[in-house]
Amino acid sequence: MKGHYQPAGMVGMVNWAWILMIGLAALIMQLEVTHINVWSVTLLFVFLITLTIAILRRKIIVDKQYIHLTQLFSASRLSVRLSEVEHVQFTRHGVLFDYNDDAYNILLSTKMRQLLKEKLGEQDDK
Repeated sequence: MKGHYQPAGMVGMVNWAWILMIGLAALIMQLEVTHINVWSVTLLFVFLITLTIAILRRKIIVDKQYIHLTQLFSASRLSVRLSEVEHVQFTRHGVLFDYNDDAYNILLSTKMRQLLKEKLGEQDDK
C-alpha cells in the first residue's frame, strides 16, 4: 500500500516553520506595496512549489517485509525491515519506532496507520 507521511515532533515543526516563512515573506512583501509586486509573486511560486514538494515527495510504501520511506532530499529510499523494527508505539496520528538505533516519529493517514498496526501485530494503545 502506498501513502504519504510527514515527520512528527520537533523536526516536522522546524521543517514546516521554514516553509511557512517563505509564504509569510511573500505576504509581507505584497502588503508593503499597492500594486502586484514581481518579488512577492516569485516568492509565492517558490512557496507553492516548496509546499508541493514537501507534501508529495515523502512517500511510504508498505509491503510484506519492508516499510519503504522516500525522504525529502534523498535520491534513495530508506527500507525498514518489519522484523527488525523495535519499540513500536502508535500515537493518535502516527507511529514511533526504532530501527538500527535510530528513532523515527512519523505522521500517517488513518488507513496507513491501521495497516502498520496489522503488519506489526500491535494492539490498539489509545
